[in-house]
Amino acid sequence: MTRSTETYNALQKEWDALLLKEPNRWFQEREKHMLLLKRGHIERFFALVVENLPLFSSFFSLDDGFWVLKDNLSLKEEYQRGFCARLPELVAPSNELRVLWSKGAFDRCIFRVFGQIEDCSIAEKELICTASLRSVSISSGTFMMSTLEQYPYFGGERQGEEVRIQGFTMCRYSCTQTLYEFLMEKNPSKFNGATRPVEQVTLYEAVLFCNQLSEREGLEPAYLLSRSLEYDFGLSKKMNVAWNEEANGYRLPTEAEWEYAARAGKEHLYSGSNNIDTVAWYSENSGDRTHPVGQKKSNAWGLYDMSGNVFEWIWNREEEERDRKKREDFRASRNILHSSAPKPEHRPKKAEPRRYRGGCAILSHRELRLPSGGIGFRIVRSAAQ
Repeated sequence: MTRSTETYNALQKEWDALLLKEPNRWFQEREKHMLLLKRGHIERFFALVVENLPLFSSFFSLDDGFWVLKDNLSLKEEYQRGFCARLPELVAPSNELRVLWSKGAFDRCIFRVFGQIEDCSIAEKELICTASLRSVSISSGTFMMSTLEQYPYFGGERQGEEVRIQGFTMCRYSCTQTLYEFLMEKNPSKFNGATRPVEQVTLYEAVLFCNQLSEREGLEPAYLLSRSLEYDFGLSKKMNVAWNEEANGYRLPTEAEWEYAARAGKEHLYSGSNNIDTVAWYSENSGDRTHPVGQKKSNAWGLYDMSGNVFEWIWNREEEERDRKKREDFRASRNILHSSAPKPEHRPKKAEPRRYRGGCAILSHRELRLPSGGIGFRIVRSAAQ
């Protein structure tokens, strides 16, 4: 969010200069515009301020790189929602604001103001879906997968293994309930909220969501579903899903991809910080419920809620480590020397993925890796080769 911060700071300097030069005039102008907002005349407000971006910026504060409406505006909830819902079209005349919108500078503002899904209009749902799908590019790289002893909240089954990751894109946020319901026409979540992460999702439902979103966007689905399946919370042994690695559609991250993205090249205990309260919703600060996505600090790569709020499904299988050892034993039996180079990530094409990562809102900081019913997901796409 560097550009967002730089733009805001520059506009604030211009606004301060205007106030210094003609304080009475600009205080009056701001009061006039604030009155328009409080009365719900949102289009008139934007028509007047779009040509004066320093004035526009004075109605916002900066929160972790996001532009959020100042608390002292005391706007009615319906006017805040109206303001956010019209943002895409109302910022269009300004190239600078349009760029900020496309980069997600107003996402936190959007995620804060909408409540129950059933109370949202179609336009509001489309707005939330757009923000929910914002993604970041993760560059290729090599890292050492952690052990449970080193990082209790990241460590997995492939402990101490150096892995090479191919580049991919990952959604900034866990899949929201609005986005999930838009595609799947249902919402299984216990804690209802338009911008809260979807939870109580089975693995099969997450995979099906990925395919449906891919088809909607004209992409090749990443998963091959061979038959109708009976499942129990997505863990049934009857589950028969294969991943087509050549497809360009949406999918779940692998275990290695998820850890690589969560750690973001840092050695923090939690994703983005050693201070859990700054980056995660958990039992001590959540009120034992989930919260809207994107409200805590991101990690170094701009990913939110990788610790806490909800667990997230990943694509792997429990017997993966056993399969890796079998391959090593086979190479050893043929006197094939082990290379010292990092191993490419082992990507199971056919699997019974039973793992999840990230922790959830109802667990303590010591329990963020324990399974619960609060499982959601976030989606990725492989980088074009």
